[in-house]
Amino acid sequence: MDVRVTTDPHLFRQTVFPFLQQDPVLHTLILTIVHTQTAIPTPEPSYSSPSTTRR
Repeated sequence: MDVRVTTDPHLFRQTVFPFLQQDPVLHTLILTIVHTQTAIPTPEPSYSSPSTTRR
């Protein structure tokens, strides 16, 4: 068993797609989610200052 941890969605896709594509019918949902997450650039987190936050 090979276990890796990454927060990089592109590295994840590169690593798991060959395995998932061996049985695309079984892994359709996972392939779709990974493709969607890697196709959209990850936005930088936005932080609002406390003075602009409504209460």
